[in-house]
Amino acid sequence: MRIVNYILIKICFLLIFIFSGCQEDDFSDIEDYKSFNINSSYTGSEYNIHILYPENYDATLQYHIVYLLDADWYFREVSEIINTNYKNDVVLIGIGYENKNKRTTDFTFPYDDMFQNSGGANNYIQFINNELIPYVEEDLSILSSEVTLAGHSLGGYFGLYFMLQQGFQNPFDNIVSASPSLFWNDAYIFDLEEQYHSNNDTLSVKLYNSMGGLEGVTMNTLFDAFNKRIENRDYEGLSFEYKRFENISHNNSPIISFENAFYYILN
Repeated sequence: MRIVNYILIKICFLLIFIFSGCQEDDFSDIEDYKSFNINSSYTGSEYNIHILYPENYDATLQYHIVYLLDADWYFREVSEIINTNYKNDVVLIGIGYENKNKRTTDFTFPYDDMFQNSGGANNYIQFINNELIPYVEEDLSILSSEVTLAGHSLGGYFGLYFMLQQGFQNPFDNIVSASPSLFWNDAYIFDLEEQYHSNNDTLSVKLYNSMGGLEGVTMNTLFDAFNKRIENRDYEGLSFEYKRFENISHNNSPIISFENAFYYILN
């Protein structure tokens, strides 16, 4: 789908690079919180993994597990949402970076020569599938009833890419895509969806897609086009909800999006 010029992409990416300057938070004061580091042989990066356990956690029970991207920025606020509304039901696992933030590498595919070191999403998928989830389920013995992936901006794009790519298993029952960067590589996600649809009538996932009304014409136009595309496909097994938050900007969209998405998925 060739509808986005590269100048507009550059403008949109200014928002993402502003986020990249944020400082990592300290979550040690959060009750029922633990963390560990994991080195990935697929991406070559070290990740800091943050875990919020349910109140009165019981290792013999199954829980809804939420994997949260960009946890260095969003883990505290999402922990508050979970503790307020789903304190006994959810294990929150946030994926952050121990050293340099490499989200532009990890969350994107295909490579775009405008952005050095982009296009590493397939390696990141293998990190999640073959290293992180097995560690959580086997080494930490956390049992899951359902599994959700939640991301914002490039993280939202990555969730949609993970859902539609066909090279690797998708272990997620639910995808939360907040303000997804649908413009990536000249709106490649539309081509990817076309490829998926040509081979599949089924898309067994619950998808929540959101956008802020103040995120600009390009972001909102692509948001509307993507939602219309998915609605018209009539995929078997798909549950789909989308929401535009009026008077909400890109920087203010993640937490309200996650809160509404969890209500849709967890209730």
